[in-house]
Order: sequence, then structure tokens, then C-alpha cells
Amino acid sequence: MTVTNRDILRLWREHTRGYRVFLVSVFISVVIANACQLGVPYIFKNFVELFSHGYDASVLNRAYTLVIGLLGVELVTFIFFRAAEFIDSTHFPKLNSHLLNIGHAALLRQEHAFFEKEPSGALARRVTQYAESFETVYERLMWTLAPTVTNIVLVSVILGSRHWSIAALLIIWALAYLVIISRFSLYKMQFDKKRAAADVATNGLLTDTVANHYLVRLLNRARFEENSYKRSTDDLAKWQIKSWLLNTKLQAAQSILMITIEAAVVITAIQAWQAGTLVFSDFVLIQGFLGLMFMNLWNVGYAIRAVYESIANAQSMGKVLLRAGRVVDIPQAPKLKIKTGQVEFQAVTFSYSSKQTALRNFNLTVQPGEKIAFVGPSGAGKSTIGKLLLRLYDTDQGQILIDGQNITQVQQGSLREQISNVPQEPLLFHRSILENIRYARPNASKAEVIAAAKAAQADEFITHLSKGYATVIGERGTRLSGGERQRVALARAFLQNAPIILMDEPTSSLDSISEKAIQKALKRLFHGRTVIVIAHRLATIKEMDRICVIKDGHIVEEGTHQLLTELKRGTYQRLWQIQTKN
Repeated sequence: MTVTNRDILRLWREHTRGYRVFLVSVFISVVIANACQLGVPYIFKNFVELFSHGYDASVLNRAYTLVIGLLGVELVTFIFFRAAEFIDSTHFPKLNSHLLNIGHAALLRQEHAFFEKEPSGALARRVTQYAESFETVYERLMWTLAPTVTNIVLVSVILGSRHWSIAALLIIWALAYLVIISRFSLYKMQFDKKRAAADVATNGLLTDTVANHYLVRLLNRARFEENSYKRSTDDLAKWQIKSWLLNTKLQAAQSILMITIEAAVVITAIQAWQAGTLVFSDFVLIQGFLGLMFMNLWNVGYAIRAVYESIANAQSMGKVLLRAGRVVDIPQAPKLKIKTGQVEFQAVTFSYSSKQTALRNFNLTVQPGEKIAFVGPSGAGKSTIGKLLLRLYDTDQGQILIDGQNITQVQQGSLREQISNVPQEPLLFHRSILENIRYARPNASKAEVIAAAKAAQADEFITHLSKGYATVIGERGTRLSGGERQRVALARAFLQNAPIILMDEPTSSLDSISEKAIQKALKRLFHGRTVIVIAHRLATIKEMDRICVIKDGHIVEEGTHQLLTELKRGTYQRLWQIQTKN
């Protein structure tokens, strides 16, 4: 997807709509403050004219009047600048937070496949870049470009009424200056985009390395990761150097342009003085105006470059914000309503890619309250069945029904709320055990959380931790053993208490004693619910109502454990013999 500068500006307009009063207030305050500043050179012009008349009492009184006027101008300037800063300080953090929330929400709306292709660190960097980029653009527009435009317009009006030739010279030069700077910054933007992409890639690699630090240490690959990161940072440095060298050239061009206009204005002023159309006090006024304009215009070059750089930085997040998700709710989709828990797969075909077909014309009906297991070799399509049921992907053909309701026609959130899912690899946050279990039902009481933990045989080990349920378990639960992580995940499923249960070998990480205890707990959890288990160890599914053997994306055998073990040369029988021969 290609994201243009116009796309980013449109997104920012939409996302700041509720903050327009704040933005306009700051803009007006800054413009008034800068307009008042132009009164200072004008007052000093009057000082020069006054003192050229010689000293007397009336001159002294008028001088003190000008001093009062000067203080008044400075006071008004001070008030409006401080007002702009106060409004800015009290409102912009809220706007920044709003933009971060928009980016975060946009990521969470993406389908499962999106996250399988993007490193988490790079995605996190995109969110912060989007908010940081708007902050830079806002600051440059409000505090640099707005004052500059104000000065150019007012100086042109004031000088135009007195010395039109000098005013015309300044206007032509200022417009040429802005065009040159803008065009140069636009040319530089191609390198800024590459630098921004390198920045995202570097952050993604860093996060990936930190998240997998145990594997890096285990396989002694620290040097390999250091070299990979160095290549990434070298690439970032390459594009930064290109960008900064262009900045240096641009600043040199700015200096030449300013020296040129200053010399041209002075020569024009001398010629006007010779012609008798300009007095010395006017010369002071012009130099005062030039000083203010040069100060602002020098910053304009930096501001325009920063604006283009920021838009380039924001484009990676813009791709996410403008991306049309593949798994979306239909307009005004109703919530899923479950009465019995019947699940039907009707002629379902699904492919991850043109070369990877996972299910082919798959048909299956899971009766209400039935306990069914899927077994088969790796890559047969077992896990795909669970992902499609949770609507992490949409089918290519066919449909999946729950109590007669097509899952693509109901709200995704309501679908997943009514399916307790326990994956093979427990999914845990870098938060407390209480928060991890309660994640299934945020409004659950602590007593309910403890009851769920007891049902999952987790309460005993939790209470022996230093902080009990308040113990923070590390990223992905790394402070817990594999069996402990699995039991916390099971406790979450107990707490969710959904009518349909989907499990991917829930006891794979448990020791024999814990597994027996969990099997008893699972019988209580399974009671009265529709249960779908993806199994790897066949001993854990012997008591299931039905076992389906999946091969090449469709069912090749199904029946009870007893029936399938009696099928001669059957796939299940062969798997059972392999797992039990020792």
C-alpha cells in the first residue's frame, strides 16, 4: 500500500477534529504575540526621529511616552506568548495521548495474519512515530511558520505604504526563499523515508533480540545478534548521513540567500536616501524588520525540513491506519447468541497461500455438549480448524455455524467471548498473576479468580510465591515454569466459563502428577459444554466422545478411541502404537 503526504495530512485532520478549539487558540495567541513584536522596531524608529531634533523638555516627555509604549508592546507580547504556552502545556499532552490511543487501537483491529508478518517492536515504533511526527509538525507550524508568515505579511504592508520598492523586493525574495526551501526539503524526503524505515527495522530487531534473549544465550548467538544489529544500525546511519549532509547544504544555501537580500535591501535603501525618499529613521525601521524576518526565516528552513521528515516518519503507521482489514465485522453485526453450543463446518476450504491449502471441503458437526478431539500429523490442518472457529481467519469457501449462526455475520468480540481458548503455548502478560487470570473477565472478584485457580490446580503454587497473586510473572510468564504457566492459562479458561471450549493439548507442559489433577479439573470444566481439543498426546483424549483423524486437510478416520485402535492399518492405530510401544 502506498501512503501519500496528503493521506497523512488527512488522517491528522480527522484525528485532531476534537481539539480544533485548542489548536486555533494557540495559533491566534502566537500570531498576535508576533504581530506585537513588530511594534518594537517602529518605536525605535520614532526614537531616532525624536532625538534628531535635539534636546528640550517636550522631547524628553515624548521619549518617556515612547518608553511606556515600548513596555506596553512588550507586555502584550509577553501575555499572548505565555497564554499560548499555557494552552499548549495543558492541552497538547491530551492530544498526544489521543493519537497514541488511535495508533494502538488501529493495531488491535488488524487480523491475526497481520501480526504473523510484522515484528512487534517495529509495530510499537510505528505507533510512537505517528504521535511524535504530529507533535513535530504542530510545533513547527505553530511556533515557526505561523510567526514567519505573520511577519512577512505585516512587514510587507508597513513597508509597502512607505517604500514600495523595498517591500516588493522583500516579498519576491521571501517567496523565492520559501519555494527553494520547500522544493529542496521535498527532494530530501525520499531519503527521510528510507531513514524512517531503517529506524523501524532497527527497533524491531532490537525488540526481537530482547524478547528471545534466552534462546540467544542458550545457543551462544550473542555475537551473531550483535553483528545483525550492527548491520541494521549501519544502514540507519547511512541514511541519516545522507539526510544530514543535505541539511548542511540547505543551511549553506539559506545563508547565501540571506546575505544576498541584506545587501540588496541596503543598496536599495541607500539609493532611496540619495533620492530623498528615505530618511535615517526609516533605515533603522527596515533593519529592525530585517532582523526579525531573518531570525524567523532561518528557522523556517529547519521547520520545513522537520515537517517533511515527520510526514515521512508517519507514513509507516499511516499504512496501518488506512489498511483495510481482511477479517472485519459486517455493518451492525449482532452479537452471537449460544443456546446449545452446536458447531458446524460446512464445506470449508481454506488456504494460507496459493501453495499452502490447509483444509479442503471440510465438513463436520459437533453436537451440543459433545467432546471431540482432532489428531493427525503436523501440518494436517488441526490448528487451522481452531483458528477458523475463532475467526482469526475467514474461510475461502464454505461456512462455520454456531447454533445456526454464521460466525462471519456476528460480532467477532462476542464470538471469542463465548469460546474459552487454551493454546498449547500459554499466552501471558508481563503483569501479576491476578491480572493474567482476570483478563478473561476483568470485572471478576478476587474470590472468583482464586476459585478458578484452585480448579486449575494453580492456587497452591501461587500462594507459595513471595507476593502470591500479586506476583509479576515477567514477559510471557518467564518467571514461571512451563507447567505453572499452563495452569495459569487454564485458570483463565475456568474463570471465563464459556459454553464452548477450544484447547490445544492443555496438559502438554505438565508433569504426570499435575496432569492427573488437571484431567480431573478438566472433567468439571467440560461438563455440559461443547469441547474441541487439538491433541498431540493420544493418552489425554481416550475418554473423548469422538476422535477425528485429520490428514491433508480433511477427516480420514473418526470414532471413539476404542473403535479407532481396532481399525487395522488405520492412521490412529499406527499413532497409538508409536506413542505406547515404550
